[in-house]
Amino acid sequence: MGIFVGAFCDFGDEFLVHDPRAEEGRELLIGHISQAVKGEVTCLEGYLHHLEEGDLVEFKDIRGMTELNGRIVPVEKVVSPLVFAIGDTTRFSEHEQGGLAKQAPKPKTMSFESLEKALRKPNLLTCDLARMNAATECHVAWLALLQFSAKYSRLPRPNDPADIAEALTLASDISKEFDMTDVDAAFLERAFAASSGQFNPLIAAMGGILAQEAMKALTGKWTPLQQWLYIDARDIHASDGTVKNDRYDGIRICVGEQTLEQLKSLNLFMVGCGAIGCEMLKNLALIGAACGPRGLLQITDDDNIEKSNLNRQFLFRPEHITKSKSEVGADRIRHINPDINIKPYMMRVSPATQKAPFTDEFFRKQDIVINALDNVEARKYVDQRCVTTCKPLLDSGTLSTKGHVQVVVPYLTESYGSQRDPVENASDSIPFCTLKQFPALMEHCIEWAREKFQSSFSQKPDSFNNFWQLNGPSAGQLLQTLQGRNHMDGIPLVHKLISAWPKNFTEVVFLARSKFEKYFNHKAQQLLTMFPEDHMLEGGVKFWTSPKRAPTALIFDRDNKLHLAFLRAACHLYGNIYGIPVTKADLAEENLRNLVLTAPVAPFMSK
Repeated sequence: MGIFVGAFCDFGDEFLVHDPRAEEGRELLIGHISQAVKGEVTCLEGYLHHLEEGDLVEFKDIRGMTELNGRIVPVEKVVSPLVFAIGDTTRFSEHEQGGLAKQAPKPKTMSFESLEKALRKPNLLTCDLARMNAATECHVAWLALLQFSAKYSRLPRPNDPADIAEALTLASDISKEFDMTDVDAAFLERAFAASSGQFNPLIAAMGGILAQEAMKALTGKWTPLQQWLYIDARDIHASDGTVKNDRYDGIRICVGEQTLEQLKSLNLFMVGCGAIGCEMLKNLALIGAACGPRGLLQITDDDNIEKSNLNRQFLFRPEHITKSKSEVGADRIRHINPDINIKPYMMRVSPATQKAPFTDEFFRKQDIVINALDNVEARKYVDQRCVTTCKPLLDSGTLSTKGHVQVVVPYLTESYGSQRDPVENASDSIPFCTLKQFPALMEHCIEWAREKFQSSFSQKPDSFNNFWQLNGPSAGQLLQTLQGRNHMDGIPLVHKLISAWPKNFTEVVFLARSKFEKYFNHKAQQLLTMFPEDHMLEGGVKFWTSPKRAPTALIFDRDNKLHLAFLRAACHLYGNIYGIPVTKADLAEENLRNLVLTAPVAPFMSK
C-alpha cells in the first residue's frame, strides 16, 4: 500500500518447528571432556561454540568416552566461549582423545492467534530500531485503509485532502478503540496520500519474505514470523505526485514528480548480473531509473549463463544458456520497461580494464555505482575505484538465507573496504597443509574438493592450452623452439597430461578409477605409513591428537552409490576436457559397473 507493506502469519494453534535454527550448526573439535558431576566439554583453541543454555549437542568420533558417541545431550551451562557443561559424566569411561560436537536441531511448538484476535491485540515485530513505534503506526494505517476501502470500494485518491482527512478520522478512532497511542499523524497523512501508489522495491522485499514464510509452513524449518511484520519507506514520500495515466503513476504517487524525473535522469553503473543483479535490474526498470533521455544504465558481467543459474537468476531461461549474462539481462529488462536506456558490457572490472573502458573518467560520469558481485576481492576493487573518484556505492550480498546492504556515500560514510568481517573460528581460515593432509571438519573436505576441482578441470587445462598457444601449435614447431632455448615452462605438466590422455570412453573410466584410488586410498595409506595411528612424538604425545584425525583408506566398491557417483561425475568431466564423447548410455550404472571391473589399478607403493 504505497509507502508501507505488511505481512501476517497464522500457522495455527500448534505448529511444530522441526529446526528453528537460522543456519546449520558448525562442527566443533573437542579438546577434552571432564569426568565430573557437571562434566565440561572444552573445544580446541579457535573453535568458539556459540551455544546457549538449553541447546542440544550431538557427539561423534570420541575416543575413550565412547558412551557419548551418537548421543544428543542438552547444554546445561555455558562456562566460557570455549567450554560448556553437559551434566553428569562420571558414569562414562575416561576421555582419551578428540571428537566432534555439533549443535542439533531443537524442535519447538508455536501457537498463533487468529486474524480476528490479532487485529485487536497484534503481536508486532520491530524491524526499525530508530522508530520503535513504526509498526504500530503502520497497523493503524492499514486498519484505517481497510475501513475506508470497505466504505467506498477504493483507496484514498492520491494527495486528495478530503479523502486524507476522512482516513485520518478513521485512524484516530481506531487508535483510541485499540488503545494504540503515540501514533505519528504526519506518517498517517503520508501513508493515506500514497496508499494507491506502488513502490516496487518495497513490494519485492516483502514478497521475498512471504515466500520464505510459505517455505517455513511447508517444511517446518526455521522459526516463522510471529505474527505481524510491517516495513515502511516513509522518507521517500513527496506530495507533488499527480496521476498522468501512464506506467509511472504508481511510483510517482509515492516519490513525487521531481524525484521521478531525477530517477529517469540517473547515470548508473552496475557490476555483476547474477542473482542480485537480476533483482536490481528489475527494480531499477520498475521505478523508472535511467528511463529518461539523459539517463543511462550500464551493466557488465564477463560470465555466461549456466543451467545452475536458472533456479535463482529469474531473468534467464533455458534458451539463454551459454549466452552473456549482461546482454541477455539488458534484453530482458527492455521487455519489462521499453523506456530504459541500457548498455551491456562483457568485461570484468579489474586493473586490466582500467585504461579502457572503465577509466576514472567513466566512473566520474556515474551518479551511483551498484555492486552485484559474488566475491569480496572484486567488491574491494570496485570500492577503491569509487573512493578514488568520489562516487556513491550501493553494495549488497547474500549467503544462504542471510543478506546485507551497505550504502557508501562520499564524505559521509565509511567505505566498503574500511572494515573486514572477523574470522570467528579457526575453520573459517584453512591452512593449505590442513587441506592436503589433515582435514578434520566438513569445511576442510569441501575446500579440498573445490581446490582439486579447480586445479583438475580449469587451471591445468588452461595451462596446457596456453603452452601450445605460446610454443605450438604443432609438435614440429615445439621441437624447433626447444632447439633454440635451454628451458621452457610447463613441459612437465604437458607431458603428464599427454601421457594420461584417454583414447576412448573405456580409458576415461580407467582414468577416473585411478583418480579414486589416488585420492581416497593411496594418499591415506601414504600418510599412515609416515605416521601410524600409534605414532608418538617426543615427550610421549600421540601424533594423532585433535585437531588431526587419522585417515581411513577407502576400498572401491562398484555397488556403493557414492563411489559410483564419483566415477560417473569424473568420467563426464574428464571426457569433456579430453574431447571424448560421453553419452547417457556410457554413464549408465550397469555400463560403468562392467567397465570398472577391467580397470587396471596400481598397487600402493610407499614414497
